[in-house]
Order: sequence, then C-alpha cells, then structure tokens
Amino acid sequence: MTSYTTSSAKAEMSELRRLKGLLPSELQSWVTIEIALEANPPLIRCEEISREQVEIQIDLAKWDNLAIDQRNLLFWHEIARIQNDTIPKDGWEMAALAIGLGGAVGEFWVQDGLLLVLALGLCGISGWRLYQKKAVRRLSKN
Repeated sequence: MTSYTTSSAKAEMSELRRLKGLLPSELQSWVTIEIALEANPPLIRCEEISREQVEIQIDLAKWDNLAIDQRNLLFWHEIARIQNDTIPKDGWEMAALAIGLGGAVGEFWVQDGLLLVLALGLCGISGWRLYQKKAVRRLSKN
C-alpha cells in the first residue's frame, strides 16, 4: 500500500505532465510549469525568468479544488498572456525602489509631508517585494 505523500506526489506530477501536454508545440521548449513554493502563493502566475524562459507557477493545493474545465480555462488564459507577450516583466521593484528613494530625498528638500509619505510607501512596497523574492530563492536553494 502506498503512502498518502507518495500518491499525492504522483498526482502532482501527473497534473504537471497533463498541463505540459496542453502547451502548444511552439511553447513547449521554453515554458516550464512548476509548483509554487511560496508560503501563500497566488493560484497561478507567470514569470519571465530570462528572454528565452517563462515559468508558470501553480499552487496545487488550491488548483486541485477546481473542476478540470476551470483549470484548463485558467491555464489557457496564462498561455494567451505568454503568446501576447503581456506577462509582467521582472525587475520593476528595483526601479520603483529607486524612484521612491529619489522622491523621498526630493520631498525632504521641498518638505511636503503627503508626497514624502507616498514616496516612502512606494519604497516600502517595492522593498518588501524584493525581500520576498530573495527569501523564496534562498528557501528553494536549501
């Protein structure tokens, strides 16, 4: 008798293979499908790893609760985003952090409190996103 974790791992791999089979042939070489490793990930997310590599991350715990038609629809929606080149580009956090820090320094000079708070908020959000990405990469290496 197989354990629950073994059968669960087999079911996860089976679902990933099924989704890989749904990919159009021109995307199969440069689109990978992975299980999301974050603590509270979104259901499905596309991320451009490099110019020639796109990764689709899926939270399989939430994914299994959906009907097969819903899964296929969500998956094809992500495929359409890849084909239309509308996936969010990586690296906006560093630009937002630089803009926020520059804005904060400028607002110290002008002494406008509301704009200073907005600039610091932008820095905080982008800094938090950078911290989360680094923490996920560190956990996945271990």
